[in-house]
Amino acid sequence: MKRNIFKLLFILLTLSLFSVSCSMKDLTGSDEGIEKEYRGNRYAGNLSDGSKAEIYINSDGSFDLNWNGQVKVEAKNIISLGNGKYSASQGTSGFELQFESTSLGLIIVYYDNGKQLLGTLTKQ
Repeated sequence: MKRNIFKLLFILLTLSLFSVSCSMKDLTGSDEGIEKEYRGNRYAGNLSDGSKAEIYINSDGSFDLNWNGQVKVEAKNIISLGNGKYSASQGTSGFELQFESTSLGLIIVYYDNGKQLLGTLTKQ
């Protein structure tokens, strides 16, 4: 009787550990960058200084910013803040992106002088 109880407890423990390990989300960073639902989209519009900017979200979660030249921000440099909001950095600049259904809010911050540019880019 005692032996059967230990077998049953062992089986239940094994099943519960297996269940927990299968239900855990992959937290290793294998899916970095911007979420899949935004990938492949292009956004364009004006920034607060009157310049034009365009962002393309790449299939690997990185993005290309065309504004006074092209800047590629790698997926490993992008952090999801939840609810379609991201923070990124590349070189001496920081970026904040807020995705909406038909637009993208963008803030560019220069680390060296603190200057900020703002804009709302429309989905193309």
